[in-house]
Amino acid sequence: MKVLLTETIPNLGKIGDIVDVKRGYARNYLLPQAKATLPTPENIRQVELQKERYLAKLAKEKEEFLLLAQKLEDFSLTIRMKVANEEEGILYGSVTVPIIVKSLEEEGIKVSPKWLQLQNPIKELGCYKIEVNMPHEVTSILEVWVVPEN
Repeated sequence: MKVLLTETIPNLGKIGDIVDVKRGYARNYLLPQAKATLPTPENIRQVELQKERYLAKLAKEKEEFLLLAQKLEDFSLTIRMKVANEEEGILYGSVTVPIIVKSLEEEGIKVSPKWLQLQNPIKELGCYKIEVNMPHEVTSILEVWVVPEN
């Protein structure tokens, strides 16, 4: 059965595509949830308008993420932590993703914890480069300084 997708569905197609699916899949899932419609000329025109609005929204979102990425590149975050061993610079606790997110929010920068690529918690003083992977394949590097608390 041929259907017109009204939204992008992974492994099936993008909004506005006409795809061939099994009758049961269309009748029981795609059509009732308004994820697809029958490919009539009127529906095709409506979905094309939806697609234009959707693409404009995606472009705006990507622009916002690019601005955030530039802001993160130019920004240096300083986190103050208690030190257990002063000579070796070993921290009493560790710097984790939630601590970094909270510190960024205090500076007025809002990021999702899922975007930060921190392999292991930071347990020593120093400067660290953390990769930030945002939606729309936008990436940035955040510089984090871990310094002793006074």
